Amino acid sequence: MLQWLRDELHGGRWLSPAFFLGIAMLFGGMTTASPARAQDLALGDSLALGFGQASHLPTRAIVGVSSCRILGMTPAGHFDFVLLSAGTNDPPGRCVEAIRKRLDADRVLWVLPVNGARSHVLAVAAANGDAILSYTPGRGRVWPHPVRYWDVR
Repeated sequence: MLQWLRDELHGGRWLSPAFFLGIAMLFGGMTTASPARAQDLALGDSLALGFGQASHLPTRAIVGVSSCRILGMTPAGHFDFVLLSAGTNDPPGRCVEAIRKRLDADRVLWVLPVNGARSHVLAVAAANGDAILSYTPGRGRVWPHPVRYWDVR
């Protein structure tokens, strides 16, 4: 199973968000990938799962998780880079400030929510000098996910 997943991820195929959600469910909602350096991390909800997997980042993410639960998942230690997605499942993102305060990272890239948490995440990112990753969500079953994570630049 893991060899098949590795072949899929490195084979250059276009995988849908449903693929990543299925993998998350297969592994109990939380995955950890390790092709990237240990000092990098994707942290948060299902968007962090999708973008983290597409970027080959070690990933600590749970589908449907609230920002306050992400706060509890935030690891101690220093990171070079963190891709962070929080607030989408509990607008306006009650705990996004606390997540950012606990997170020790040189660079943080926030996945910008497409719902009511958007302005809150923008404010927290701006206050900390963090970068923003915005995307256009797909329609139908994939919302609020992009149709293909690899298309987001």
